[in-house]
Parts: sequence; C-alpha cells; structure tokens
Amino acid sequence: DTFHELFALGAVPVVNENDTVATYASRQRFGENDRLSAAVAVLVDADWLFLLTDVDGLFTSDPKKNRDAKKIDVVTDVDDLPKIADTGTEEPTYSFSSGGMATQVAAAKVAGSAFCHTVILSAAKPEGILQFCTNTPDAESVAMKCGVGTLILPKARNNEELCDDGTVST
Repeated sequence: DTFHELFALGAVPVVNENDTVATYASRQRFGENDRLSAAVAVLVDADWLFLLTDVDGLFTSDPKKNRDAKKIDVVTDVDDLPKIADTGTEEPTYSFSSGGMATQVAAAKVAGSAFCHTVILSAAKPEGILQFCTNTPDAESVAMKCGVGTLILPKARNNEELCDDGTVST
C-alpha cells in the first residue's frame, strides 16, 4: 500500500482533491478535501484527523454572521452535532474550504466511525496541531484550557470503550 510505504520511508504524504496523480481519488470524486482526508484517515487507520479552516473551530452558529456564536471545545458524540451547532449546508461559507462546515462535520463522522479523533481548527494557527499531538492523553484539556480548535471524539469500536484520557479499554 502506497501510504504505508511512504510512512516507512519517513515521508508524510499530502493528498489533495485536485491532484492529477491521485489514483484512488480519481476513481471516486469526493467533492472537497474534508471528506477525502477522512477517507485517507480511515484507509491508513489514523489516530488523528486535523481539518483546517478560517475559523478557530466549530461554533454554535456562524461567528462571521452572529457575534453571540460560542465556540464548542469538545464534542463527545458526533451524532449530537446537529443539536449543538448550526453547521449550515454544504455550500461554501468559509474562504479556505469549498464545502463549508457541514463537510467538515461529515468528515468527522466518517473518521470517528473508524476511531479517529478529529480536530477542526484555524489554518492561521497550525501550531495547535502540535498541542494535541504532544498532549494526546489530555486532548480534552488541550481543547478546553488552551482554546485550540474543536475536538470531536471518535466512537468506540465494537466492544471497546473510549476512556476519559483518550485511551481504549477492551
């Protein structure tokens, strides 16, 4: 598998919906990079999926249109998102994405079903990724105390449970 071979060589593959050399993506059009990144995360059994946008995470409503919008630090059940956040439609609403926040939420659902943590954060603050990666057992605290992005916790697999510290118990 190409990804695993690249990982073995110490390379970090960058995949983009617009890449003309992408063989898997060329057979199936994803429509934007959020869903493509979730599919790749599932394919390589990733622990983390970071979705970068032009706002600092997921909000109760569009912060560009509503000054009272509140940032959501942690989502413990991705299925609850429609109840706690207005993700809008899949129409572009943010300048760095072609699918809007709805496609990022859809990507988080795909990744979460494969036990992958998802973080939605600002592309202007990519150093936030390191805060999550270096504090993995305390990911919820990073999201809540540091105010970095929105952490969306994955669903547990079969008979496994996701512990409070982000580890898995069987």
